[in-house]
Amino acid sequence: MSLYLNALKLRYYFAGGANDKFANASDYIAVCVSSESFICEDLTFNITEGVPGMDSAKYMLEIGFKEKSGYLLHNTTGPTTAMITTVSQTQELAYSDLFFTVALESRIAYNYLDINNDYSSIETEIVKYVNGTDGAKLSERTNVPDSNIPVYYNDELIAGVTPEWKKY
Repeated sequence: MSLYLNALKLRYYFAGGANDKFANASDYIAVCVSSESFICEDLTFNITEGVPGMDSAKYMLEIGFKEKSGYLLHNTTGPTTAMITTVSQTQELAYSDLFFTVALESRIAYNYLDINNDYSSIETEIVKYVNGTDGAKLSERTNVPDSNIPVYYNDELIAGVTPEWKKY
């Protein structure tokens, strides 16, 4: 069975920045980092307004894949690897290599983002600190599944939980 990447979408819900009073979704950008450059090249980002009235999900970052990004194939050579096929290449990768990091940034000065305020963030153990490209200290955390990042395949929810605003 093949999993077509362009049918896959992940949604990260976030609160916005501390100086967010006059901000909107276009004031945020997403940047990708991966050990496999072709993964980032095939990603698409769309930041929109999130759930009205829910501060921890004020905005939504939807991460998807471009039309001809390829697909994941079931790999019969072992349970810990997958075949990635793109327009330009077919590559066997360990599942542990199939990851990417997406950083959210604000275009507004002093509008610092705090991941602890985000609906889609879960607290995980810090593995080590690394230097970011701008010299900032970044914390590398353990990779664990996050049920607050809904995953869709062909617009059908296949994993995770979507945020729902509840009036009490």
